[in-house]
Amino acid sequence: MSALMFLMTAALLLLTCWVVCVCAGNYYSLRSQHEKAVLYFQRALKLNPNYLSAWTLMGHEYMELKQTSAAIQAYRQAIGLLMRALLLLFMGKPRAVFFITWCPLVMESHGI
Repeated sequence: MSALMFLMTAALLLLTCWVVCVCAGNYYSLRSQHEKAVLYFQRALKLNPNYLSAWTLMGHEYMELKQTSAAIQAYRQAIGLLMRALLLLFMGKPRAVFFITWCPLVMESHGI
C-alpha cells in the first residue's frame, strides 16, 4: 500500500468511524492538546451520540480547559445515557420506555 493510499484511508476512517475518533481524542488528551481532543470527541458523538464513554471523556477535556458549564452538560448527557441503559437492563423495555418518557415530565412539573 502506498503512503498516499494509507493517508487517504486514515482520513476516511477519521471522518466515518466513531471508534477511531475516540482513539484520536484519547491520543490528543494524553499529549495535553485538549482542544483537539474535544474536536475528536465531538466528531465521534456526531457519528454515535449514544456512546457513553465519549460523553464522559469530553467532560474531562472540558474540565481541563476550565469550561465547567460545558463539562457539566457532557456529564449530564453521560448520566442520561447510563440511566436509560440501566432502566432497560433492569426493568425491561415496556416499563423503561414509560419511565424515560413520563418521569422527566413529572419531575419538571413538580420543579424537581
